[in-house]
Amino acid sequence: MVTPAEGPAAAAEPKRPALAWLAILQAPISGSLRSSSEGDGVLGPTSVALQMGEGALQPDNLVRPVPFSAAHTYLTYEPRNQTLTLDEFALQADLVSAVAHGKAVLGDMTQGVPSELLVQLEFTKLEVNPNKLADSPIALESAFADFRLRLDPFELSLGQLVLAQQGQRLSLSGQMSPDEADWDYQLDGAMTGLEKDAVLGVWPDGLKPRLRAWIEQNIHKIDLTDINLALRSRKQGPPDVYADFRFSDLTMRFMKTMPLLQGAKGTATLLRNQFIIGAEAGYVVADQGGRIDATGTRFVVL
Repeated sequence: MVTPAEGPAAAAEPKRPALAWLAILQAPISGSLRSSSEGDGVLGPTSVALQMGEGALQPDNLVRPVPFSAAHTYLTYEPRNQTLTLDEFALQADLVSAVAHGKAVLGDMTQGVPSELLVQLEFTKLEVNPNKLADSPIALESAFADFRLRLDPFELSLGQLVLAQQGQRLSLSGQMSPDEADWDYQLDGAMTGLEKDAVLGVWPDGLKPRLRAWIEQNIHKIDLTDINLALRSRKQGPPDVYADFRFSDLTMRFMKTMPLLQGAKGTATLLRNQFIIGAEAGYVVADQGGRIDATGTRFVVL
């Protein structure tokens, strides 16, 4: 049976359990649905193929839409255990291009329609291009996610999103929900370590090129560990950003006319538009000989 749909996805079809999540989308949708009945009259597995044109995530008419260019999915609904098997889910947008497969468990059923989905995805392709700053998207080597999607009222709770690239591993968690016309969101992340070359390798060409050049030319060696990140939305303003990390084995040129700082270690914190750095060790060897101990040095960059 072919079931085309136009305009908002919250038409009659989303009342089917397998399609309830379409109610949070505003997009032209077309597709096919094939189902069967088992010998006892119970609905058997239902296969669904959907194609979506340019549209947006918009669970209500007030909140600012989150646009995408296109999407498609192939899934199978199992009524007996109320699960969706996602053979493929693909999304194309300005910021991300993704292809994934996984499973979703339908929950909080009311008259046969779920109010939430518990989803696990493994990505076979994930490319990101923040604000189209890079000449080519950054292709991540692997990624997987699990999250809870509540439909009414809408709330996305991210249990974990794990991203891997060049031996580095970033774990993210958080949640997102509409707050009138704005999105209320929070995101927390952690990494055990990060290398300078890995940072520069994924740094978009158009993002603060002078800062990138300064790091490349002046930081000769550094190890970053115990990295923590946090992002909090604010109404009608840029989000609050927080980060902290430890650094060690740092060799850098801190001034053009000065010898290198060597063997430095310490902590750094980004909070309320202040970048605070404190050295627990480090030294500078003067041209005339002798060491200058940098232990206890602290500075703040606004």
